[in-house]
Amino acid sequence: MTDTLQIKDFTEELGKKHRIRIEYKTTAETAKTLMKDHTYQDFGIREVNNRLQQSFIGKQKVVFLENIERMTGEAANAFLKSCEEPLSKRLIIATTSNHMQLLETILSRALTIKFNQLSDTELSQRMESKSMFSNNKDLKQLIINMAMGKPGIAQRMFDLINKEPELEKTLTGLMHNLITDTKRFFSHDALKKLYRFGILDAFIDGRIAYCINNNMTKK
Repeated sequence: MTDTLQIKDFTEELGKKHRIRIEYKTTAETAKTLMKDHTYQDFGIREVNNRLQQSFIGKQKVVFLENIERMTGEAANAFLKSCEEPLSKRLIIATTSNHMQLLETILSRALTIKFNQLSDTELSQRMESKSMFSNNKDLKQLIINMAMGKPGIAQRMFDLINKEPELEKTLTGLMHNLITDTKRFFSHDALKKLYRFGILDAFIDGRIAYCINNNMTKK
Protein backbone atom coordinates (compact mmCIF):
# COMPACT_ATOMS: atom_id res chain seq x y z
CA MET A 1 0.00 0.00 0.00
CA THR A 2 1.30 3.46 -0.99
CA ASP A 3 0.32 6.84 0.44
CA THR A 4 -0.09 9.11 -2.61
CA LEU A 5 -0.91 12.74 -3.39
CA GLN A 6 -1.54 13.87 -6.97
CA ILE A 7 -1.34 17.53 -8.04
CA LYS A 8 -2.90 17.72 -11.52
CA ASP A 9 -2.76 20.53 -14.07
CA PHE A 10 -6.25 21.80 -14.96
CA THR A 11 -5.02 24.64 -17.18
CA GLU A 12 -6.94 23.42 -20.25
CA GLU A 13 -10.16 22.76 -18.36
CA LEU A 14 -10.04 26.11 -16.57
CA GLY A 15 -9.12 28.10 -19.67
CA LYS A 16 -6.34 29.89 -17.76
CA LYS A 17 -2.98 29.11 -16.20
CA HIS A 18 -3.50 26.78 -13.23
CA ARG A 19 -0.71 27.97 -10.96
CA ILE A 20 0.89 26.06 -8.10
CA ARG A 21 1.15 28.60 -5.31
CA ILE A 22 3.02 28.41 -2.04
CA GLU A 23 -0.23 28.06 -0.08
CA TYR A 24 -4.01 28.45 -0.20
CA LYS A 25 -5.16 30.33 2.86
CA THR A 26 -8.75 29.13 3.34
CA THR A 27 -10.71 25.94 2.86
CA ALA A 28 -13.32 27.85 0.86
CA GLU A 29 -10.62 28.99 -1.54
CA THR A 30 -9.44 25.46 -2.29
CA ALA A 31 -12.83 23.90 -3.11
CA LYS A 32 -13.67 24.83 -6.71
CA THR A 33 -16.01 23.58 -9.41
CA LEU A 34 -14.35 22.38 -12.59
CA MET A 35 -17.28 21.26 -14.75
CA LYS A 36 -20.83 20.74 -13.57
CA ASP A 37 -20.61 18.45 -10.52
CA HIS A 38 -16.86 17.82 -10.84
CA THR A 39 -14.76 19.66 -8.24
CA TYR A 40 -11.09 19.83 -7.41
CA GLN A 41 -9.02 21.03 -4.50
CA ASP A 42 -5.82 23.05 -4.73
CA PHE A 43 -2.82 22.27 -2.55
CA GLY A 44 -0.02 24.76 -1.96
CA ILE A 45 3.62 23.70 -1.85
CA ARG A 46 3.76 24.24 1.90
CA GLU A 47 0.95 21.72 2.29
CA VAL A 48 2.75 19.32 -0.07
CA ASN A 49 5.92 19.69 2.01
CA ASN A 50 3.95 19.07 5.20
CA ARG A 51 2.41 15.93 3.71
CA LEU A 52 5.88 14.64 2.82
CA GLN A 53 7.08 15.18 6.37
CA GLN A 54 4.13 13.42 7.99
CA SER A 55 4.20 9.72 8.81
CA PHE A 56 2.53 7.57 6.18
CA ILE A 57 0.42 4.47 5.81
CA GLY A 58 2.07 1.67 3.88
CA LYS A 59 5.58 1.26 2.53
CA GLN A 60 6.19 4.72 1.11
CA LYS A 61 4.77 8.16 0.36
CA VAL A 62 4.54 9.33 -3.27
CA VAL A 63 3.72 12.80 -4.63
CA PHE A 64 2.84 13.30 -8.31
CA LEU A 65 3.25 16.87 -9.63
CA GLU A 66 2.05 17.58 -13.17
CA ASN A 67 3.83 20.37 -15.08
CA ILE A 68 5.82 21.83 -12.20
CA GLU A 69 6.77 24.87 -14.28
CA ARG A 70 3.36 26.14 -13.07
CA MET A 71 4.95 26.94 -9.69
CA THR A 72 5.28 30.56 -8.71
CA GLY A 73 8.80 31.69 -7.78
CA GLU A 74 7.93 31.59 -4.10
CA ALA A 75 6.48 28.08 -4.42
CA ALA A 76 9.55 26.83 -6.33
CA ASN A 77 11.89 28.07 -3.60
CA ALA A 78 9.77 26.35 -0.94
CA PHE A 79 9.70 23.13 -3.00
CA LEU A 80 13.49 23.26 -3.31
CA LYS A 81 13.79 22.64 0.43
CA SER A 82 12.12 19.23 0.02
CA CYS A 83 14.53 18.45 -2.82
CA GLU A 84 17.55 19.51 -0.79
CA GLU A 85 16.60 17.49 2.30
CA PRO A 86 14.77 14.38 1.02
CA LEU A 87 13.34 12.03 3.62
CA SER A 88 13.59 8.27 3.33
CA LYS A 89 10.81 6.36 1.60
CA ARG A 90 9.48 9.57 -0.02
CA LEU A 91 9.25 9.72 -3.81
CA ILE A 92 8.45 12.86 -5.83
CA ILE A 93 7.48 12.29 -9.47
CA ALA A 94 7.14 15.50 -11.47
CA THR A 95 6.56 16.33 -15.13
CA THR A 96 7.34 19.45 -17.13
CA SER A 97 6.81 20.53 -20.72
CA ASN A 98 9.50 23.22 -20.44
CA HIS A 99 12.49 22.50 -18.22
CA MET A 100 13.89 25.96 -19.01
CA GLN A 101 11.27 27.43 -16.68
CA LEU A 102 12.51 25.41 -13.70
CA LEU A 103 15.12 26.35 -11.13
CA GLU A 104 18.47 24.82 -12.04
CA THR A 105 18.87 23.86 -8.38
CA ILE A 106 15.72 21.70 -8.65
CA LEU A 107 16.83 20.09 -11.91
CA SER A 108 20.27 19.28 -10.53
CA ARG A 109 18.68 17.21 -7.75
CA ALA A 110 16.36 15.24 -10.06
CA LEU A 111 16.74 12.10 -12.11
CA THR A 112 15.63 13.35 -15.53
CA ILE A 113 13.81 11.12 -18.03
CA LYS A 114 13.01 12.69 -21.41
CA PHE A 115 9.96 11.69 -23.43
CA ASN A 116 9.85 12.61 -27.10
CA GLN A 117 6.59 13.78 -28.64
CA LEU A 118 4.87 11.34 -30.99
CA SER A 119 4.67 12.00 -34.69
CA ASP A 120 1.21 12.52 -36.19
CA THR A 121 1.38 9.00 -37.65
CA GLU A 122 2.33 7.45 -34.31
CA LEU A 123 -0.38 9.37 -32.48
CA SER A 124 -2.94 8.39 -35.11
CA GLN A 125 -2.00 4.72 -34.74
CA ARG A 126 -2.31 4.96 -30.97
CA MET A 127 -5.74 6.53 -31.30
CA GLU A 128 -6.81 3.82 -33.74
CA SER A 129 -5.73 1.12 -31.29
CA LYS A 130 -8.03 2.71 -28.70
CA SER A 131 -10.89 3.29 -31.20
CA MET A 132 -10.74 7.04 -30.60
CA PHE A 133 -12.82 9.13 -33.04
CA SER A 134 -12.96 6.22 -35.48
CA ASN A 135 -16.28 7.46 -36.90
CA ASN A 136 -15.18 11.05 -37.47
CA LYS A 137 -11.95 11.40 -39.43
CA ASP A 138 -12.06 15.20 -39.59
CA LEU A 139 -12.44 15.48 -35.82
CA LYS A 140 -9.69 12.90 -35.32
CA GLN A 141 -7.29 14.99 -37.42
CA LEU A 142 -8.23 18.11 -35.48
CA ILE A 143 -7.51 16.33 -32.17
CA ILE A 144 -4.15 15.15 -33.54
CA ASN A 145 -3.30 18.76 -34.38
CA MET A 146 -4.52 19.98 -30.98
CA ALA A 147 -2.51 17.30 -29.13
CA MET A 148 0.76 18.33 -30.84
CA GLY A 149 2.33 14.92 -30.27
CA LYS A 150 1.09 14.50 -26.71
CA PRO A 151 -1.11 11.39 -26.30
CA GLY A 152 -2.32 12.59 -22.90
CA ILE A 153 -4.02 15.61 -24.50
CA ALA A 154 -5.68 13.40 -27.12
CA GLN A 155 -6.95 11.08 -24.38
CA ARG A 156 -8.19 14.04 -22.33
CA MET A 157 -10.11 15.40 -25.35
CA PHE A 158 -11.60 11.96 -26.02
CA ASP A 159 -12.75 11.64 -22.40
CA LEU A 160 -14.15 15.17 -22.42
CA ILE A 161 -16.15 14.62 -25.61
CA ASN A 162 -17.50 11.33 -24.27
CA LYS A 163 -18.65 13.18 -21.17
CA GLU A 164 -19.96 16.20 -23.12
CA PRO A 165 -21.21 14.74 -26.47
CA GLU A 166 -22.36 18.13 -27.80
CA LEU A 167 -18.69 19.12 -28.06
CA GLU A 168 -18.23 16.78 -31.03
CA LYS A 169 -20.97 18.60 -32.96
CA THR A 170 -19.56 21.97 -31.88
CA LEU A 171 -16.01 21.16 -33.02
CA THR A 172 -17.12 19.59 -36.30
CA GLY A 173 -19.47 22.48 -37.08
CA LEU A 174 -16.84 25.05 -36.18
CA MET A 175 -14.24 23.46 -38.47
CA HIS A 176 -16.72 23.51 -41.38
CA ASN A 177 -17.85 27.05 -40.66
CA LEU A 178 -14.33 28.46 -40.48
CA ILE A 179 -13.79 27.14 -44.00
CA THR A 180 -17.10 28.30 -45.50
CA ASP A 181 -17.58 31.44 -43.33
CA THR A 182 -21.37 31.15 -43.66
CA LYS A 183 -22.50 31.38 -40.03
CA ARG A 184 -20.44 33.92 -38.11
CA PHE A 185 -22.73 33.89 -35.08
CA PHE A 186 -22.34 30.10 -34.85
CA SER A 187 -18.56 30.45 -34.85
CA HIS A 188 -18.75 33.10 -32.14
CA ASP A 189 -20.96 30.96 -29.91
CA ALA A 190 -18.85 27.85 -30.59
CA LEU A 191 -15.62 29.61 -29.63
CA LYS A 192 -17.24 30.84 -26.42
CA LYS A 193 -18.25 27.25 -25.60
CA LEU A 194 -14.69 26.01 -26.19
CA TYR A 195 -13.47 28.74 -23.84
CA ARG A 196 -15.87 27.58 -21.13
CA PHE A 197 -14.53 24.04 -21.45
CA GLY A 198 -10.93 25.30 -21.31
CA ILE A 199 -9.89 24.03 -24.75
CA LEU A 200 -9.93 27.24 -26.80
CA ASP A 201 -6.14 27.66 -26.84
CA ALA A 202 -5.64 24.04 -27.87
CA PHE A 203 -8.22 24.46 -30.66
CA ILE A 204 -6.46 27.57 -31.99
CA ASP A 205 -3.12 25.72 -31.97
CA GLY A 206 -4.74 22.82 -33.79
CA ARG A 207 -6.32 25.11 -36.37
CA ILE A 208 -2.97 26.81 -37.05
CA ALA A 209 -1.29 23.41 -37.45
CA TYR A 210 -4.06 22.33 -39.85
CA CYS A 211 -3.61 25.44 -42.03
CA ILE A 212 0.18 25.04 -42.12
CA ASN A 213 -0.03 21.34 -43.02
CA ASN A 214 -2.70 22.05 -45.64
CA ASN A 215 -0.57 24.72 -47.31
CA MET A 216 2.48 22.46 -47.33
CA THR A 217 0.44 19.67 -48.92
CA LYS A 218 -0.77 21.99 -51.70
CA LYS A 219 2.81 23.04 -52.49
